[in-house]
Amino acid sequence: MVQHRSVPAEITAKAQGQTGLSRDRTSLAQDTTSMVQHRSVPAQITAKAQGQTGLSRDRTSLAQDTTLMVQHRSVPAQITAKAQGQTGLSRDRTSLAQDTTSMVQHRSVPAQITAKAHGQTGLSRDRTSLAQDTTLMVQHRSVPAQITAKAHGQTGLSRDHTSLAQDTTSMVQHRSVLAQISAKAHGQTGLR
Repeated sequence: MVQHRSVPAEITAKAQGQTGLSRDRTSLAQDTTSMVQHRSVPAQITAKAQGQTGLSRDRTSLAQDTTLMVQHRSVPAQITAKAQGQTGLSRDRTSLAQDTTSMVQHRSVPAQITAKAHGQTGLSRDRTSLAQDTTLMVQHRSVPAQITAKAHGQTGLSRDHTSLAQDTTSMVQHRSVLAQISAKAHGQTGLR
């Protein structure tokens, strides 16, 4: 799910049966698995995670039972996540901790993300070349999504920012278009 750029994140998430984000855009709660920023348009996303339908189309009211959340665009990523029972991201936007399935990109810097999902090291620091064996990836705001992902042993996103492949669990859309995402989480097809 994503928050429109001009309002704080007002998100309630449930991941792994636990309630997620607070309404403070600089303080996102634990126990979530994903987040994405889209700076110019409202969130128009329908998600299915863990077999449950997710986000509404109201940018200020995001539904429960999803695994995605978002950081307001004007502040550094200040996210603490818990995925698969492990504590996640640090509050430093350029240094995200291992052992999570979540990461977020501050709008003004390249993707500098190290992720570990299901015991595998994730994204490289090159914003145009993201490594395999992760479940989340994020694209720098000024270039199309050029992401290759591997989730549950399957190759993920295509390089076309309007056509993202299945068999991943999270991905982000180039900043100037609506999120057009196909996701697969735990064997179930996800985002529209």
